[in-house]
Amino acid sequence: KQEILNKHPSLKKYMGIDTSTKFKVAFWVAFQLLSLHVLQGAPWYTWLFCCYTLSGSINHMMTLAMHELSHNLGAKGVTPNRFLAILANLPMGIPAAASFK
Repeated sequence: KQEILNKHPSLKKYMGIDTSTKFKVAFWVAFQLLSLHVLQGAPWYTWLFCCYTLSGSINHMMTLAMHELSHNLGAKGVTPNRFLAILANLPMGIPAAASFK
């Protein structure tokens, strides 16, 4: 790692906390919860399509966010990162936020 940083010091700007993570997590969790309301009364094949494509993609994204948050890269401090990881885990139904530690 140190050799790479010595050769390419400009890479250091990509390391550290990403302050946009909290907004991304909040948006996609809200999107999933809103989709429950929008899909009420929709036919089963619409539910199947949305669950497979939208929720599958978003849940994968939230799993990656939980991983980043387990390294405290979403906010300053441990507590905000843990809170965001739990928030990202809410729509999944299976507790996974603490399993990365």
